[in-house]
Amino acid sequence: MAWLPRPGGKLLDAAARKAAELQRATYLHMLGLRMGDVLQPLDAEDKEAGATSATVKLIQERIGVEADALYQAHVDQLPECHRAPVHLQMASIALASQRVLQDEAQRDDRTPFNALKVRTTVANALGVVAPDDGSVPYEVGAMYVPNKVSLFFTGATFIPSRRKPITVRMMENFEVDLGAGFSMEPLEPEPSRRMIKCFYASFLASEAASADAASDSALVLVPVFQAMHAATFCGIPGFDFEPDESGHGGVFRFEDPPV
Repeated sequence: MAWLPRPGGKLLDAAARKAAELQRATYLHMLGLRMGDVLQPLDAEDKEAGATSATVKLIQERIGVEADALYQAHVDQLPECHRAPVHLQMASIALASQRVLQDEAQRDDRTPFNALKVRTTVANALGVVAPDDGSVPYEVGAMYVPNKVSLFFTGATFIPSRRKPITVRMMENFEVDLGAGFSMEPLEPEPSRRMIKCFYASFLASEAASADAASDSALVLVPVFQAMHAATFCGIPGFDFEPDESGHGGVFRFEDPPV
């Protein structure tokens, strides 16, 4: 994998690198489990055209190489922020997966699938449901239980007045995790926010605009990352997410709990 730039501080640097390595390995493992959805041989007897373990490994390696190339192409434009390299790695490997699997699905010995069908597989590895009919992707609720547990043990489940301090702290942590590649503006009621700049949307738009890139491969992933943002607060009472048509996030709205 491409080495992440040093974010400053040895401990932070080591932690960031380890987290990035785990993120990458976990994603590729989950993707490999679903490659059979888009690697389907025209001839059922042609096992080599399907998602054999050897084929999956080769494609994972190809994705890794292309993801590293994307990373290196954009790394010099990263803002000064220790979270930015991790976000760039995620964006790079997701787009590399989309492009490589789309190319693999067009082989003469395989059933051809379009970008939306391939997106379904890529999104699944990211924890998002992206219907291949092009309808809006949505989160699978991975944060539902952790968020409910947090509310329960802080008493916010039973005492609504405690909920706002909890959600304010959650939003603060979310903004720290996003880092300088994203911009948020405050809305009422607190801690509602509007994301006005999304690193993922900017990265994908840049790749879509490049002369040697297929625009549909990049831009179909924008709603997937919007769904990932929304998943952060899944299960919080009064929370609603409104995706922005620009692809740059959307509105994170928290209704005030009853007094």
